[in-house]
Amino acid sequence: MAQETKDWVSEFQSNLAQLEKDVKSQLDALKAQVDRSQETQQAASQPGSIEATIENAERAGNFTCNVTLEDAPGEIVEDAAIRGSTTWARVNLRPGQCRLVVTATGADDKPVSASTVVLVKPSEVARAAVRLPLSQ
Repeated sequence: MAQETKDWVSEFQSNLAQLEKDVKSQLDALKAQVDRSQETQQAASQPGSIEATIENAERAGNFTCNVTLEDAPGEIVEDAAIRGSTTWARVNLRPGQCRLVVTATGADDKPVSASTVVLVKPSEVARAAVRLPLSQ
């Protein structure tokens, strides 16, 4: 009976050690998963930027265009006039889809516009090109 009790204690201690090892392994794996998830969340929340080229802005009246940037819910993030330039840029934007609308006055003094959807990615510069429907 003493030997049987000794064997039982030995087996119990062995099983307990294995259980501790398994729990530690699972805990380490879970901690690593949480760390990766936090890193992914942090990376996804980093701001992005947009750089847009208005391909024929020089043909707009007074070489002036208006750029409007709307975020996904339709809120205006920026509404700016650009004069004498074919490029427009905006930094520190929340990641997601944006709508870029460029308006100008044509040679016949009629308003023209063009738009595009831009996907802003975390820590990246999204490049967009917009061509206004302006005649030569």
